[in-house]
Amino acid sequence: QYALLPAAKRKGLMARGNNTPLDLKRLSLVPKEAVGFSYSRTSIAGFLDVLFDAAKAYDPVIAEQGLVMLKSLEEQIGVKVREDLFGQIGDEFLYYSMKPTGMASAPEMGIILPVKDGQKVVQALKSLAKLSDGKVTITEKADKTMKDLVVYSLDIDVPNAMGGAGFNPLA
Repeated sequence: QYALLPAAKRKGLMARGNNTPLDLKRLSLVPKEAVGFSYSRTSIAGFLDVLFDAAKAYDPVIAEQGLVMLKSLEEQIGVKVREDLFGQIGDEFLYYSMKPTGMASAPEMGIILPVKDGQKVVQALKSLAKLSDGKVTITEKADKTMKDLVVYSLDIDVPNAMGGAGFNPLA
């Protein structure tokens, strides 16, 4: 249905971007060894709005509880999730995955998102990681610059999160 729905009538998750062509040069950021990728436009901040709107339509009480929990989390970590994290992310979404390295392991994957203020996003992610009592650590390094896009590698290490078994929070 998405292909048949005129842009003016798309709402919520179906809106998925502003019909601006994607910058195909960004595909050079995908490792040549990747076995698959997806590149599209979507509003990450808009996704959060749609999520709460859907919860409100389903059950207003549950939606309100979710908003209260989110506000409590924001006060605890000193980050406004919509403004400091989701609101900093642009509308391009480039995802890739690598070949799995073993039978029981999840493949390495990457998500490349343009952001308005990279340091603000990194600080927000580090604040969220503190809630894990050391099970999630985030390191940063500027890897590559491509015109208007500075790329940061965020390595998420989850040691012994599953009683010693490997665990990938992005899988």
